Amino acid sequence: MPEYPKPIKKLRLKHKHYDDIQRFNPDPKIGLSSAQVRERISQGRININATPSTKSIWLIICDSTFSLFNFIILFLAGALIYVGEYKHILFVGIMLTNVIIDLFQELRAKHATDKLSILTSATALVLRNGKKEVIPGDQVVLDDILSYNPGRQVVTDSLILEGGCEVNEALLTGESEPVYKETGDMLYSGSFISSGNCIAIAVAVGKDNAVYEITAGAKKVKSRKSEIVKGLQKIIKVISVVIIPFGLLFYKSQIANLQYNVAEATKRTVAAIIGMIPSGLILLTSTVFAVIVVKLARKRVLVNELYSIEMLARADVICLDKTGTLTEGSMILEDIFYFAPDEAKVLRTLTSLSVAMDENETMSAIKTYCTGTEITPPSRTVPFSSKKKWCGAYFEGTGAYVLGAPERIITERQPELLIKAGELAKRFRVLCLAESSSLSEELDDMPNRTAVCLLLLSDTIRKNAKETISYLKEQGVSVRIISGDNPVTVSHIAQAVGVENFEKTIDLSELNDDYEIKDICDDYVVFGRTTPVQKQLLIQAMRSRGHVVAMTGDGVNDVLAMKESDCSIAVAKGTDAARTVADMVLLDSSFKAIPAIIEEGRSSINNIQRTASLFLTKTIYSTLLLLAFLFSPAPFPFSPIQLSLISPITIGIPSFLLAFRPDKQRVSGRFIRNVLYKALPGGVTIFFAVVFVHILSGYFLLSNQQISTISVILTGGCALFGLLFISFPLDRFRFWLVVSLSVLFTFAILRLPRIFDFSTLKVTGIMVLLLGAAFSVLVFWLVKLAAGFVFKQTEK
Repeated sequence: MPEYPKPIKKLRLKHKHYDDIQRFNPDPKIGLSSAQVRERISQGRININATPSTKSIWLIICDSTFSLFNFIILFLAGALIYVGEYKHILFVGIMLTNVIIDLFQELRAKHATDKLSILTSATALVLRNGKKEVIPGDQVVLDDILSYNPGRQVVTDSLILEGGCEVNEALLTGESEPVYKETGDMLYSGSFISSGNCIAIAVAVGKDNAVYEITAGAKKVKSRKSEIVKGLQKIIKVISVVIIPFGLLFYKSQIANLQYNVAEATKRTVAAIIGMIPSGLILLTSTVFAVIVVKLARKRVLVNELYSIEMLARADVICLDKTGTLTEGSMILEDIFYFAPDEAKVLRTLTSLSVAMDENETMSAIKTYCTGTEITPPSRTVPFSSKKKWCGAYFEGTGAYVLGAPERIITERQPELLIKAGELAKRFRVLCLAESSSLSEELDDMPNRTAVCLLLLSDTIRKNAKETISYLKEQGVSVRIISGDNPVTVSHIAQAVGVENFEKTIDLSELNDDYEIKDICDDYVVFGRTTPVQKQLLIQAMRSRGHVVAMTGDGVNDVLAMKESDCSIAVAKGTDAARTVADMVLLDSSFKAIPAIIEEGRSSINNIQRTASLFLTKTIYSTLLLLAFLFSPAPFPFSPIQLSLISPITIGIPSFLLAFRPDKQRVSGRFIRNVLYKALPGGVTIFFAVVFVHILSGYFLLSNQQISTISVILTGGCALFGLLFISFPLDRFRFWLVVSLSVLFTFAILRLPRIFDFSTLKVTGIMVLLLGAAFSVLVFWLVKLAAGFVFKQTEK
């Protein structure tokens, strides 16, 4: 049985001494007075509240409304109003619709997130004015008297004044074994009371807590590696640089070409610039993730960082902590090896002993195993402590029984049992029950004790852990387990949940230098006896090798590694520090939500790639046409009202409907490359189709209005053909979406010509349209082949 860690030496934590203020030293039975609490609050000696996990309403409004593209759109609308072209400002309505939808979804997601955040807050039981009060953990002040009992979390560093307790410091050290604390010992923030009761005084608050040196690492801003974010930033950067100078040059050329007709030149320039702006792309991307946040909230997942959903979907390595992540932090009694003939008597003794002792994980496991067995109250007990590593009870008419570590309980008279216990300890946590004629405070005073059974306990595996590990294996995600526990124990847990290569273990406490971690991070699956810094170095090493790494954790010792990862996941039963830095929090502390998050992430990435391709198609052909007509004497072929028809039918409606379709296909390739591969055929084809029409118009003597009508029809047709290509793999919904939009576009051309400035095509115009259509199909096919070849070569 492993040795229990020594808390002070193990943690090496120091807390601040407040020499600049008067300490109150309150009576442990009365606590602070209301006046003293107010004084401490005025001094700022109060536990710091965690940073809110969601943006403020004002920040949401600013992000959704005050963007560069929105300002440009409003400026262009103002220019059209100035020259009296009112009907051409329809594009402003599209922008406002995008903003309203985004605001609605963002505020809805904020409401869902804030509502769930309340469930993760810790509380403290304090004594004030002689009365016990349950208050939020962030309202504890320096010198508060706190009452701790089993199951309660230590919310701030405290000094025990009375009593004694078993403390689970796994969230700080990674060790699952409890530590016994008594009067004069320290309780550290983030630990839990396993058994016993005590009264303590808060000796540090907020950032002065000893573990702040660990959690301070959580304040480092993590550089997001989101492919979507990087891709969108590149697109926006390029467009932002060129749009204003290109716009001014284009206006100058149109003024000259149109004999200084300011109204017409303004109209054509606005049409060219509007086409370049992917105004709805950023908003739609945020909206997609905001909708997913609401969906995941219904599945009891709190999302603190929108783009972490994408990173989990892209992750190829996920690092898990054993205690509190794979296991529930509780024990289960697997079996009992009997050495006494009367098994029923042994069961009665175990039941009675478990009821008489303070509640803890071990006693709960025994009580559950022996449910329904008769209980006999003992006349005397010796409570368990990690120092003695045993407990005992005396039953009148039956005798004394002691329960504890085999190496302490089994005497030299039964050496074969000690060997057996050592063998079983490789797979289980082993306890031994022995009988004696008398009960004493010291085992040496009970030399004639005889072992009657061995109890085999194990960690309780979380529900759905096996299914989740199996799912990750099917999806090609490698699992690593990083724990502060003994690597042999962790390896057995890994085997139980189905982790591949669970036998590849290493004890990191045996490393001579932490810098060796970068050389071994891919060689092992189970990393035991890890410190918080070693966990962080492991994540760094894996990411430096090109892995996208997700990290789950629940304790302060996981914080640095979680912050270093591409996506961090905490469980609700973990510490405030872990929940605060986590990108996501599993409120049911259950792994069953992981597959749902991955699938939602895949849907979001695949759908955003499709919608981004639609927006970029328009940006490509608009930019190319602007450049072409910048040096051409011909007027720009589109008016703003015509683009207000093309944009909703070929971009707005399909992008909104496709963005929320389920799509569980595995994500592959880089975002910007995938988007360009889908967008280039449509965008380049439209450019060449419009240029082709202008070339033919000279031979067929077409008017500017006929050129404009043919250009709009070809642009809409090519964009819808591009939509069909972007929608692959095609399902029934996507097929009928393309058909419906094609019918709608045809209806607008045939029935609403006056609204959209269309003219009736003559025979020559129809011939040019048909030639342009055939030419477009050929160009689309050639560009698609060329794009596919180029991108395959660049991947190599």
